[in-house]
Amino acid sequence: MTRGHGVGLLICAVWLVSDLTPSQGQTHFSDLYSAQPSVPQYDAQVFSGPASVSSRMNDGAARSPYGDYRLAPAGHSLTSGYGVTNSACEQSCPDGGDPGPEPGGPPPGDFGLPRMGCLNADCGPSRLTFRKGMVFLHRSRPDSQAFTDGATPTNAHDFDPGFQSGLQGDLTWRNLNRSNVDLQGLFFHVSGFSGETATLAASQLLTTPPINFPVMDVTNFFNSSMSSGELNLRREWSPWFTVIGGVRYFDLQEQLFHKICDTGMTERIRASNHAYGFQSGAEAVFFRSCRLEFGGWAKYAVLNNFVEQQTVTTLIPGVLPSFADSGSQIAFLGDVGLSATLRITCWLSVRGGYQSMWFNGAATAAPQMLTSNVITGAGSVAADSNLFFHGGFANFEINW
Repeated sequence: MTRGHGVGLLICAVWLVSDLTPSQGQTHFSDLYSAQPSVPQYDAQVFSGPASVSSRMNDGAARSPYGDYRLAPAGHSLTSGYGVTNSACEQSCPDGGDPGPEPGGPPPGDFGLPRMGCLNADCGPSRLTFRKGMVFLHRSRPDSQAFTDGATPTNAHDFDPGFQSGLQGDLTWRNLNRSNVDLQGLFFHVSGFSGETATLAASQLLTTPPINFPVMDVTNFFNSSMSSGELNLRREWSPWFTVIGGVRYFDLQEQLFHKICDTGMTERIRASNHAYGFQSGAEAVFFRSCRLEFGGWAKYAVLNNFVEQQTVTTLIPGVLPSFADSGSQIAFLGDVGLSATLRITCWLSVRGGYQSMWFNGAATAAPQMLTSNVITGAGSVAADSNLFFHGGFANFEINW
């Protein structure tokens, strides 16, 4: 090929390239690379990112009118992370956000591992809640009341009932009749509070009037049990505060037994309390995280306490073998506690805490020795004792 022919071909090539318009060039490029996905152009009107980034990207669009396919995944534009929308994202995310991972794939950054989630937020409200567990309560000592004379006089206050365990359970039906009111029933029972003391060289039981006998030892036994039941309506005023109103039942049984050596002479005194009435109170949540919750409650009940006492003697000359008295009076019951709940799954939690109760206006066994006449049977029921219970509890919670 001669030099003249080469120069002529170069001039023709320059003329052909300069004669192509931008649209023709883009068409020609698309024909050559038809397998590449179509990427929308940057539009400053829908771009919501910083102005500096916007200007750089708009400049880039002007310099590269055919788009940039370097890092864009299929179905996404390069600018989806900067607030620029595209048609695919607008269809799946009306708010203009990123549509997230493809269906069936793990969430970004999870590497296929299961997510624990925030159970207290994700599980949603339950319809029924059932709790079952144990309660461990300590009963206060009986009020001071002397039993005997002798070398080592004994007193009711010498008994230490200590801690005893019992069963506890409750059931809550939430959103009663599609209202913001819950119906809750609670019950627990503790028995086995007991004690024993001995008097050496006694000659009297300090009843009214005193029971006299030859000098000998006396053994004294004490036992007690208690039960509590509630039926409440609960109204949640906020996620952190709930008011409570309902009815309360409290039952207290106590027995005192005196055994005069091995003579067969005994005295047994039973005191019973059946108290029922209305109560009100509140529950509060102090702290709540994804799985853990701390809260507490306070309740106060005004009760009508039906009290009775029965005294039975054996082989004691000059006294009645049996007599009883009964009556009723107003009593008060206070109940406060703290709880911690750990949510294991959406339907299972474990719960534990501390609670205390005080009962004012109780009939206990020892004071009946002074108010009831063992010869005539006349008298009344003493019902002015104050009792205090406190201890821990632990239970499982099941939600439906």
